[in-house]
Amino acid sequence: MLRMVKSFCCLLFIVSIIAVACQKQPETSNCKHTYLGYRGVYGKSGSTQSCVFGTVEKNTAFVTPICNFENRVSTNHGAYSTKEFCYYVFRNDGAFYTPLYKLALDGAVTTYKGSVAFGRYDGLLYNRFDDKLYVFERISGGIKVSLSELLISGSEYTVNKLVTDLGIITSASIVSSTVNNKTGEIFFQIGTDTSSSLYSYLPSHAKLEKLYSSNSHRLFGLAYDVKGDLLYGLRQDKKQTHLTVFSQSGTIVAADTIPLMPDLSFCSAVFDDCSGEYILAGKVSDSVGYYIRFNKEAKIITQDTINGIMQGLTILN
Repeated sequence: MLRMVKSFCCLLFIVSIIAVACQKQPETSNCKHTYLGYRGVYGKSGSTQSCVFGTVEKNTAFVTPICNFENRVSTNHGAYSTKEFCYYVFRNDGAFYTPLYKLALDGAVTTYKGSVAFGRYDGLLYNRFDDKLYVFERISGGIKVSLSELLISGSEYTVNKLVTDLGIITSASIVSSTVNNKTGEIFFQIGTDTSSSLYSYLPSHAKLEKLYSSNSHRLFGLAYDVKGDLLYGLRQDKKQTHLTVFSQSGTIVAADTIPLMPDLSFCSAVFDDCSGEYILAGKVSDSVGYYIRFNKEAKIITQDTINGIMQGLTILN
């Protein structure tokens, strides 16, 4: 049953500062995760909207506000650093030298300036195995993709390219990524609107491997189950969407067709290894999003529409 979930916006004037005092959150003995993410309405190309960042209630997608920041709501990853205890997110609005935000849990915001003109960054993730940030850089009109380590110094960030020319993709396509935090292995997809390939990259050995490819489906919404050593994602063609579970080697071990129309846009996904749930969020319209929880057998637990579009879902603890 669909139900509308009310979202809140906190009013906060954002000031760019050089340093943010990020704080570690208390640890609990019970296996229960705290979610972070942000909500907003869709902004047309080149424009931004005020988005509310905060903790996310898992069952309803209700956001308890921490702060506001300016962003264009599009497919975007957020990454929480367990080393710095801060949340990172790019402002993907096509701006000259794409800004990077660092959001502290006390509401302080730092803005870093990029070093590449008209660079777009997808699939931002924090690798808890090596305590590093990784991102997929799109240049030359958003077509050529490189996997890079994200480096921050002073008030600017740079990227250290690890793998270049991963593929040629359409400008409207996205790069979805996730990581096995036990080993540091990064999983990601590169593709077009109708095809995609699934890769793994192990930073410690600079090892790149293609695990899966399809000429009839696009792949997105990757999230890794660290306890089951399984990879969750969505395969979609022009007629239907399949929630798919992959092994570490890229073999499909489970799949189920889910009631998602092809024109619904994906925005964010996460796997909760405590509850065994895969959670998916996306855009229905410019101001309405969807929020779906699945169990580990790829069956729907709840499916809701929400006011605003959920972005950058990640787990804090």
